[in-house]
Amino acid sequence: MKKAGKAILYIILLLTAAVTIFLTVRRSVEGRDMLLRSAENGIAITEEAVPMIQVYVTGEVREPGIKEIEKGSTILEAVNACGGFTDNASSNINLVYQLDGNVTLIIKAKEDGGGASIMEDAGDAILIDDENGIIDGKININNADIASLGLLPGIGEKTAEDIISYRESAGGFQCIEDLMKVPGIKESKFSKIKDLICVD
Repeated sequence: MKKAGKAILYIILLLTAAVTIFLTVRRSVEGRDMLLRSAENGIAITEEAVPMIQVYVTGEVREPGIKEIEKGSTILEAVNACGGFTDNASSNINLVYQLDGNVTLIIKAKEDGGGASIMEDAGDAILIDDENGIIDGKININNADIASLGLLPGIGEKTAEDIISYRESAGGFQCIEDLMKVPGIKESKFSKIKDLICVD
C-alpha cells in the first residue's frame, strides 16, 4: 500500500514537472513568434530611445567642446562631460538646470561676476539677434552691446566697455585678432572666445 502511494506521488511530480516544462517552452515559442510577426510587419519591439542633444560647452571648463548628451541633462552633467570646472569657475550656477535643446553653455569666471550663460538653438544658428550683435551663433564685436559682450567667457562689464571704447576710436575691428589690442585681453583670454566672435 505504501509502495502504491509513493508511486502515485512520483507520477504526480513527474506530471507537474512535465507541465511546467511544456508551459515554459510554449511561452518561449509564442514570444519568438510574436517577435517574428512584428519584424515582418515592420514593428520593432524595443525600448524607446532617449533623445540626444548637442551642447557646446565653453568658458571655465577643463575640456571645452561640443558634447552629445541626453535631452534633459543638467548643467552639471554637461560640465562633467567636459572634464569638470576649472578652479576659476564661478560657483554661482544653478547646476540642476535642465538642458532641453541644442545650446551653447558658457561658464563664467569668478572675476566676471560668475554665473553661466545659455545661448539657445534657433535653427542652424545658436542664436540670431542682429540688433544686439549676435549673428549665426557668434557675437559680432563690431556692433555688440555691453550685455551681449558680457555673454563671452572672461568678459565682464568693464572689459566690455573697453571693447566698445576701442572700436569707436579705431573705427571698428578688421579681424577678430584685433580684439587683443584692447587692454586686458591677452592671448589666453582670446583663445577662450575666438570661436564665439566675428567681425562681419
